[in-house]
Amino acid sequence: MSKLSLHPSVLLAWNIANHEACLSGSKRIEPIHFWYAILKILDDAFTQEAEQFDFTEEEIQSIVEILSQGRSLTELSDGEITTTRRRLRKELRDNGGVGNIRMLHRSETSRALFRRAAIRAKNEGADELSLTHLIEEIIAEHRRDQGEVDAFELISDIIQ
Repeated sequence: MSKLSLHPSVLLAWNIANHEACLSGSKRIEPIHFWYAILKILDDAFTQEAEQFDFTEEEIQSIVEILSQGRSLTELSDGEITTTRRRLRKELRDNGGVGNIRMLHRSETSRALFRRAAIRAKNEGADELSLTHLIEEIIAEHRRDQGEVDAFELISDIIQ
């Protein structure tokens, strides 16, 4: 069985999640930080970070190519994505103290999320773990825990 590589969308989400975890005073990168990063990418508000983290034009284009699929998985309108992302950022930063920007480790919960998403990607025959696999797994996990709900309720539950 070959090893999955990480799609640039996952690498970017990881960088954004790390940055946000630091700004919110967290000691680890939690799934909520990845969810914020996913929303930021889906909201098309990621170009500056991608350039800051030295992503190539080709890598940025590969991220752009999966945005519509990611948006459709969340079942959120563009306006809902923006509103939710901003609300989540406020919640994260209001609940913690600003820490120094440094490389954090993922929490055990985040590592488990990545393991499940990797299994999902392998089962689909993918060569790369992409943002869409993470989105699918976040939504699937929430449905396992909470039953069938729409994605906007999922985000609201995560924030609270």
